[in-house]
Amino acid sequence: MAGTIQEIPKPNLRNYIRLQYLLNTTTSGMLREQFQDKWKIQYKSDWESLPENGTKFISGLGQALHKRAGRFQRKLLESGDLQKWDILLLVDALECLDKNSRSKLEPIRKIRNIISHQGNMELENTEFENMWLTIAKILESYDVDQDELLKIKKLELDNDQQAKPNIEKHLNEANIARAEELKNNGNDLFKREKYKPAVFMFTEALKLPGIRSDDIAVLYSNLSVANLKSGIHFIKY
Repeated sequence: MAGTIQEIPKPNLRNYIRLQYLLNTTTSGMLREQFQDKWKIQYKSDWESLPENGTKFISGLGQALHKRAGRFQRKLLESGDLQKWDILLLVDALECLDKNSRSKLEPIRKIRNIISHQGNMELENTEFENMWLTIAKILESYDVDQDELLKIKKLELDNDQQAKPNIEKHLNEANIARAEELKNNGNDLFKREKYKPAVFMFTEALKLPGIRSDDIAVLYSNLSVANLKSGIHFIKY
């Protein structure tokens, strides 16, 4: 499949994968721990990944977040399953419990958005090093072991057979989140009768490797309708 780790062992792609891995493992793990700690302080009880806690959160401090979130993110919040919340949702949720974290975590949000919009899934060395240093400093302020970060930074993607499945898994998770974002943008454009830009959004989402089959089915359905509305009857993917 196009875009898999084994097929494109280029340095810039390695940078992209390592940064995605850092965000979706160590950084997300830190955010989950912080959320659980702040929840315990606020509510005097442990967070359990159950709908009951999801309901409690969105009915209280997370109410505004739930209202402004997209449909997919609202369902995740309602589920209460912290393990399924992506990095942006974790940042937003933590800010609901700890307003002081907003400025501290904003660079993580910005970096995630930048690399999620990297169409070629590559990062130049200088850009990679700057982003890595920014995230590493934030993680260090939360007492994350710097040796763990160094191991991720030095991952040999071609030879480390044990690391490959985990890296590919988290890369796919990032693609799923990006596909959802593109789909939502396409739906919004469609509602505003901007059919050709909607076609572009759905097509870009379908190019992403590792997205779920049910998401692919929805994207093709949306794309077909947008094609008809725009007068486009054939498009290369």
